Amino acid sequence: MGCVTTYSDELAELVIEWLWSGKTMARLEREDPRIKRRTVSDWRRDNPEFGARYEEAMIGGAYALVDETRDIVDTLGEPADSRKLRAWQRFEEAKRKAPKVFGDKVDVNHGGQPGNPVSLTVSFVKANERGDD
Repeated sequence: MGCVTTYSDELAELVIEWLWSGKTMARLEREDPRIKRRTVSDWRRDNPEFGARYEEAMIGGAYALVDETRDIVDTLGEPADSRKLRAWQRFEEAKRKAPKVFGDKVDVNHGGQPGNPVSLTVSFVKANERGDD
């Protein structure tokens, strides 16, 4: 069976579960010929509910990868350099899956950007209500 381009709940659920486990879309594409990254990208664009679930699954998958790093580091049966590299790779992948959660960039925007306006509240008080004589 070839690539499926039409959205289906069954395949969408497969993608979501796959991502929650911390696996990549590239790996799913290799293991299941029905799924293509481009098709899933189209589903995200055309189906906002699926798009939101996809984003949530990416963050959940990033947490799964970070959890794996603890197990890798705690395994004493392999050389420390190997464990360090494997843990680092998973953490780097987690940063790319969920940059707002695990990324290195610090958001220093305090307003004035699209979707994050600056708000200003001005109140006027009459001179005799201030308590000044």
